Parts: sequence; C-alpha cells; structure tokens
Amino acid sequence: MAVSTEARTRCAQCGAETGAGTTFTFYFGTHATTRAVDGGTARTTGSNYLIAGSEQVFLCTACQIAQRHRDSLNAAVVCAAVTIASPVVIGLAEYPSLAPWSLAQALSALGRVVLSMPVVEILVGLAIMAGVGALAKQAIRAFGDVFWVAVTWRKPYAVSGEDPDLDQTSKGEAFAIRLRRAALQRQGYDAFFTRKACRALGRTSWAAGIVRVAWVQIVLFALFLLVLVFLGLGSVLVGQLSRP
Repeated sequence: MAVSTEARTRCAQCGAETGAGTTFTFYFGTHATTRAVDGGTARTTGSNYLIAGSEQVFLCTACQIAQRHRDSLNAAVVCAAVTIASPVVIGLAEYPSLAPWSLAQALSALGRVVLSMPVVEILVGLAIMAGVGALAKQAIRAFGDVFWVAVTWRKPYAVSGEDPDLDQTSKGEAFAIRLRRAALQRQGYDAFFTRKACRALGRTSWAAGIVRVAWVQIVLFALFLLVLVFLGLGSVLVGQLSRP
C-alpha cells in the first residue's frame, strides 16, 4: 500500500532524507515449479508464482515528479510518431502511387502470394487487425498519459495514506520495482508485482481467462475499426484539400 510519510526518511532514488514522499509496497517472488504450499510464509498461487515477500520503498515527492515527467516524455515521443505518421498513412491510402516504386512492387508481390492462400490470407488479416488495434491502444494510452501529466504536472504518484485506489498507486509501485529489481534478482527472485497485480494472482479461473482473452480481442478489433474510420475520414479530407 502507499503510505504518506511525515518522519524524515531516506529516498531510495536520490538518497535525500525528507518527510515529503510516499512509501510504496510491492511483492516479489519466483516462478513456482510446484503448486504445493510452502510451510513458511511463502505461498504458491494459481498462476505458477511463488510469492516470497514484500518490500517497502520510500520515494520522495521530487523523485516521483521527475520520474513522471520522464515517463511523459516517452509517451510524448509515441504521440509525436503517431501525429507524424498518420498523415503519411492517410496520404498513401488515398494515393498509392506516392509510395516508392520498389516498395510498391514488393507489397504487390507479397499481396499476390497472400491472396493465393486463403489460410494465410485469414492469418495475415487477423495479425494486421491485432497489430493495428494494439498500436491504437498504445497511442490512446500515450495521449492519455501526456494529458494526465500535463494536468497534474507538480503532483507525485500518490500522497494519501492507505490509498485504496490501486490504479492510482500502481505506477509508483512499478517505479519502486524498477529501482529494486536488480538487487532482488541477484538474490534469485525473478517475479515482481504491484499490489493490484498481486491481488489478481490465483483468482482467474479457466473460464474467466477465456473471457479475458476474448474481451482483449474484441477491444483490439474495435480499435482497428476506429482506425479505419479515422483513415477514411482522413482520406476524404486529403481528397477535399487536394482539389483545385
């Protein structure tokens, strides 16, 4: 859990002693080779992980804000790539002749091969759908992250004690995991979990797992359709602008 800290504590990132910060808790363990329950404090889960224990990491407010800003820069790069690439894709969809001749020939040859084999055609279609959907999901998440950091520019991951909102604290816990991962890996641990991820372990039945996989595919397909809609609208706009 995330706990507000008033006493002066040493930050795990910068080493400064301060009372302005948050203590984040995460869990660590190993991939379990058996489902037998350990007689000690460790326990096996239904997801083939053995939770060995937890660790609390104090992060000062300044380090939390700095890390959030670094994460926002990474998201901004994704946003910039999407913003730059989108007009290019729309232009090529509207005017295929703009593509380099060698690339057009290669794609044409590949298309003929794919279309000649129905099974491969279906598999390629599903792969394209999933890939475009995944890219759209990542782009939406990146734009959302940049917007959220812009709104909460000077705020840490979490400042309230006993915060029940696991989504609110999970990014701070993930940051704590990154700081401590190498040291714990040297001790033989290879699995790390935020509080939210740890609570989800062992709770998923096979039926729920199937539903989750199906839901992911539905979401990716919906995002794929959304991308097609935007490409269509973009093509219409390009066509209108290109008219004399």
